[in-house]
Amino acid sequence: MGTDEQFKEVLKRCLSIYLVKLDNYGPSWSIFRPETITDQILIKILRIRSLESGVQPQVDESIQDDYIAIINYGIIAIMLLQKDCSEISVEEAKRCYSVVQQGCADLMYSKNNDYGEAWRKMRVQSYTDLMYAKLNRIKQMEDSNAPFTEIISNFQDIINYAVFGVIRTS
Repeated sequence: MGTDEQFKEVLKRCLSIYLVKLDNYGPSWSIFRPETITDQILIKILRIRSLESGVQPQVDESIQDDYIAIINYGIIAIMLLQKDCSEISVEEAKRCYSVVQQGCADLMYSKNNDYGEAWRKMRVQSYTDLMYAKLNRIKQMEDSNAPFTEIISNFQDIINYAVFGVIRTS
């Protein structure tokens, strides 16, 4: 299976999880500020780094589960940055999720074309470190009120590295 198909499969899996949670809880995430989602992603990245360092897990969640959570939190963060979601309906939350997800996929296709599948030659731990660096950059931008477009592009990169992580750990 090629990169495009693998990427689409991971995104389908993430969408499926998002839809189940959306059906169970509604768009409860809509009350969060983007910074809260950034901190949720930080928690997941730090857990992955701990597990990659040999810490034995005490919670029954895999690194893949954490990557998927990062993808879904990243998409939610972008949704919060792009529009006021405080009164978002379930249908609109589904539509917005798909739009953001497609934007991330389009970016991956463009970059993968330019970089020639370099992500396949990287160590999986490098994805974690790159996500961590980008997240720290996002936190600095959030604290200095940087333009949303810069923050969104960093979230897109984090999402795409997390997708690569899911693919590589499958």
